[in-house]
Amino acid sequence: MSSRNTSEKVGVIGAGSFGTAIANILAENTAQVLLYVRDEAKAEKIKKSRISSGQKLQKKVEITTELKAVAEECEIIFPMVPS
Repeated sequence: MSSRNTSEKVGVIGAGSFGTAIANILAENTAQVLLYVRDEAKAEKIKKSRISSGQKLQKKVEITTELKAVAEECEIIFPMVPS
């Protein structure tokens, strides 16, 4: 990624501790970050508290449970799920 300020969205798949950390780092240099959460109940809890895996979310991190939205709206996607 370049250091230029852009308006493109970046997606992060996985809201565990590493995915959340990456989303927060990306939000410092990107207009918007879509953070995909598989479990809808967990997503609602994160949306309300703005905390994921013990980390406070940057303002530019948006929570979604729609994987299709990440694929359609994001130019760059970071898969941060356990392998």
